[in-house]
Amino acid sequence: MINPKKIIPIIIIFIMFFIVGYADDSKHAKVSVLCYHSFLGKSKIPTDVSIKDLYSNMEFLKNQGFRFVSIDEIVKGNLNGNKNILITIDDGNRSIIDADKKVFRPMGIKPLLGIYPNIIGKKDYALNWKELKNLTDNGYGIASHGYYHLLLNEKQFKKDEKAFKDEIFKSKKLLEEKLGKKIDVFIYPNGVRSDQAKKILKYADYKYAFTIVWGDVLVPLNSNDDPLELHRYMISGNFNQVSSILVKKSAD
Repeated sequence: MINPKKIIPIIIIFIMFFIVGYADDSKHAKVSVLCYHSFLGKSKIPTDVSIKDLYSNMEFLKNQGFRFVSIDEIVKGNLNGNKNILITIDDGNRSIIDADKKVFRPMGIKPLLGIYPNIIGKKDYALNWKELKNLTDNGYGIASHGYYHLLLNEKQFKKDEKAFKDEIFKSKKLLEEKLGKKIDVFIYPNGVRSDQAKKILKYADYKYAFTIVWGDVLVPLNSNDDPLELHRYMISGNFNQVSSILVKKSAD
């Protein structure tokens, strides 16, 4: 026969564990991170969004009660609730300037830019260093997005370890020199990552890294299962689908 005196303490411990766990979870703010690329209005580019549609996207989220936050606020942990949005923009296309003027600045939005330096000031379609510094001086965050935008998988590591490491170290060094800001956030090119990449990111003193796996980001950031695999929603003509998910989750 089961001894009640032995069972009751176990039940009490289980209940206390559940309560503490629930309380801890309630302390976490949640952020939905959206990934954009360019704002040219070219429908043939899957990840491109027109300025008109970008404004519509931001206005919808604002009207649904979402708050736009910066990477600095997230890193500092100065957030509450589950209706926080971080906008990230990968690559460094010059259309960011038009988007800033017409959408982001008027709405007080400070995106995080994922930059791979090899194109900055070299390609007509890319920002130059002066333009990029103007954006960061006006509150935009900066993350390394590699140097040449190579995929940081095991195949690339075995193929060319030096090029693999340059994506992580060289990009960080140049961005810090050119912009005068510490770079401790990385955005994986195409969301591709590996154990080698995460190991080298830690060695290079990156604190956080973003994928393109859908899901919430918890704040404080160290509350996530792996701060080097933070979630993002890729926007590629699917904003209605993504926004429906965000609205439903924020209401739960």
